[in-house]
Amino acid sequence: MSRSSDVTIFGATGFTGQRVAAEALRSLPPELRITIAGRSSSKLQALAQQLGAADRLQVLGGVDVTKPESLQAMAQATRLLLCCVGPFRLYGEPVLAAAAAARTDYLDICGEPEFIERMELRYSAAAAASGALMASAAGFDSVPADMGCLFAQRAFAPPAVPSSVEAVISLSAPKGTSIHYATWESAVHGIGSVAELRKLRAEARRAGGAPPPPRPLGPRPAAPAGPAWEHRLARYTLPFPGADAAIVRRTQAAIAAAGEPAVHFSARFSLPSAWAAALFVAYGGLMVALARSSWGRALLLRAPGLFSRGLVSHAGPSQAQMDTTRTTLDLFAAGYSSPPPPGTAPGKPDKHVHCRVSLGDPGYLFTSVMLVQCAATLLQERQALLDSVGGRGGVFTVGTLFRGSSLLQRLDEHGVKFSVVGSS
Repeated sequence: MSRSSDVTIFGATGFTGQRVAAEALRSLPPELRITIAGRSSSKLQALAQQLGAADRLQVLGGVDVTKPESLQAMAQATRLLLCCVGPFRLYGEPVLAAAAAARTDYLDICGEPEFIERMELRYSAAAAASGALMASAAGFDSVPADMGCLFAQRAFAPPAVPSSVEAVISLSAPKGTSIHYATWESAVHGIGSVAELRKLRAEARRAGGAPPPPRPLGPRPAAPAGPAWEHRLARYTLPFPGADAAIVRRTQAAIAAAGEPAVHFSARFSLPSAWAAALFVAYGGLMVALARSSWGRALLLRAPGLFSRGLVSHAGPSQAQMDTTRTTLDLFAAGYSSPPPPGTAPGKPDKHVHCRVSLGDPGYLFTSVMLVQCAATLLQERQALLDSVGGRGGVFTVGTLFRGSSLLQRLDEHGVKFSVVGSS
């Protein structure tokens, strides 16, 4: 099918969408045809002028999630659709559905587990029938964790076998940090949909719509439910509330289904002091309690600054804050120098590898980098990716779709660094 665009960024005038458009202009080959799309043609034209790319960017206005015909026309006109319109549980499904029907490849920056897993259940068959390759969470949720876990697993050269990977996220923000309101809105709705997520997973199990849970070799490491001291980093940690663990476990299920060794996975984030951990527990607990009801969600969305201790704003972080923020994801992998003999229970892991993913501002600048590098990989290595998933389209995790690709190398070349810190 002839397409007038190679890649279309839908929601390009949003806070993250603008940065995705800028990153696409910087990083994608100049011969690729890039379209920015959204509701307002005038805002899109202004963005093209602001980016100094009015002669390179195609503009497609009048695209609205409430107008299926506009989404259909957008999807049919491009090879790859990058969706930056959230909250995804409110606006994302019509976009993904249009792409699946049009055989248009699709990536988004969603970090909402209920949306991600619902789209896989509902649209995998349609994507397989059309041949579209689709993946959610192609940003900070959850490229560093998903690809980082695969990187740590590869550090176990045969006959060594990995068993578990524990991830700890740490943030350094010398000029302070802020969260854009759209991110807060997605988080509030995501927490509010936890009950729906449980029902969805039960439905997927009944329908056979997901690979069975993997059974990694060896014991699952203890995962504290609350604050815990991480001696390897000398910092307090709490369970990470994002989508990372759910997504990585789905990638590991796909790996196990392919007959390869899978791992146990957990994700936590670090805090500099016990006081900071206590504050997060207090504010986080209040947010969770309120998000369970419609009136509570309305209250959280009406007064984000109050319920986030000033962390959330409609302006989002400043450029200086984003430029100086640094993020690390430490991956503590354990396994065996050789697999135990058949029929014997594995003992305590005897091999340990410490890997690290290092990047800058996770939520906006480097989410844009990761999405664009996923896009570049998909555009340039499509046939190899298609072959790696069995020759059919579908809705995948980033790890499942890109694990045999050059994505790790591309990310490394654009500031997302993967390294082995040490091993024993």
